[in-house]
Amino acid sequence: VAQYRMRVDDELEFIYRVTRDRTSRPYELNVGDQIEVESFADAKIRRRVIILPDGTISLALLGQIPAAGKTIEQLRIDLNRRYQKFYKNPSVTVIPLQVNTKLEDLRATVDSRAGTGGQNVRARVTPDG
Repeated sequence: VAQYRMRVDDELEFIYRVTRDRTSRPYELNVGDQIEVESFADAKIRRRVIILPDGTISLALLGQIPAAGKTIEQLRIDLNRRYQKFYKNPSVTVIPLQVNTKLEDLRATVDSRAGTGGQNVRARVTPDG
């Protein structure tokens, strides 16, 4: 059939496929990701932080800093620049601890092991479309 129009009581099945293929672009941090920030200049800087819903992290001496949408390297460079106000050579390192949290949220939503969800969802076309 070249063209089919959906009708009432037709069933659609949506299948979610998560890929683990390597991407060509560096990972960009997302809301909910957990990172560790540390510095050789001062051990007190070391913090494990979760990127907040507004896309920021809260760090000693700096306060709220934008993090979501940046690569790990971009954030490291930004933090080194900001900490230079307080340290001659801050040597800040950013370590990703938990990433792809948006993907994990989707996975948890469609996971069928708890008796709900699944990697597929069936939907029936209702009279209102």
